[in-house]
Amino acid sequence: MTSSPNNGTSTTRPEAGSIQVTARPAVAHLLDLLGDTFDTCDGDGAVIVLKALRLVAGDAFTDALVLHLITIGTRRMIERSGGNR
Repeated sequence: MTSSPNNGTSTTRPEAGSIQVTARPAVAHLLDLLGDTFDTCDGDGAVIVLKALRLVAGDAFTDALVLHLITIGTRRMIERSGGNR
């Protein structure tokens, strides 16, 4: 996992290097599908794709991805609500 600065804070992002080379095309496809579920606001579909990612990419990658997505979502909610309180 890598840390990258974002608005003065750091977040942990999943690292593609932790995925086996043979699994990378499947992971890329699943990440595309996950993006599609976000575009259509399909929460049930997102959960299904995340479960599939856990099987293909592993627990560490998927856990880091979920934490990263939660961090992004939380920041967006704060921005929409008018900033820090």
